[in-house]
Amino acid sequence: MKLMLAFWICLALGLGQACSGQDGITSLPPASFKKLLAQTGQPQLIDVRTPEEYALGHLAGATLINIREGDALPRLAALDKRRPVLVYCLAGGRSLEAAQYLQKQGFGQVYELKGGVLAWEREKLPLTKPEDPARASRAGVFTWTRAEIEKAAKEHTAVLVDFYAPWCGPCKKMEPYLAALAKEGKINVVRINVDTHRALAAEYAVTEIPVVLAFKQGKQVLRLEGYQTEEALRDAVR
Repeated sequence: MKLMLAFWICLALGLGQACSGQDGITSLPPASFKKLLAQTGQPQLIDVRTPEEYALGHLAGATLINIREGDALPRLAALDKRRPVLVYCLAGGRSLEAAQYLQKQGFGQVYELKGGVLAWEREKLPLTKPEDPARASRAGVFTWTRAEIEKAAKEHTAVLVDFYAPWCGPCKKMEPYLAALAKEGKINVVRINVDTHRALAAEYAVTEIPVVLAFKQGKQVLRLEGYQTEEALRDAVR
């Protein structure tokens, strides 16, 4: 019944194949998510990222419920089950976790933003930005640019550019591997926090993390997505 409801909502919105229902959860790409927001009266739009991420830019009208905080699940469960819930995070992992929890609590209309804020910005859709851009800049936003990455790639024989986030489990597992490779001195490792480099992540089409770009002799030779072993990272620029 829940899957059928999601199906008919998709048809009503003209979203076609954009909708993919699973256990009452519907994942929508950015344009479809935006359309649903516009057509839903008083939407329950939930941002499940950290306060720091939220402060750097969020969807207009979003309520912050950090999925990693102890009070997150009770707050999610307290939402109105009679109304649709639209949830998002940075890349989609945490929002899917929240959506699955909501589904288990009996919510029948749960929608999550496929690819999260990274995908949203890649489509050049608007975010509510910090009131003080200079303050965000001092906090480390946009330290790296595409030009700086290309410069680093030309200045070193082998470069690994790691797009990560501090809260990302697979990223944390890979961190010692990257540190070991950098310590050897043969491979230059550039680590880019997507929380503070969202525009740059969008430039490189990073919609999930971790993502590692491998450069040799100034040219990108490989793109690795998801968790990688130390040997896989080493082989990428061998």
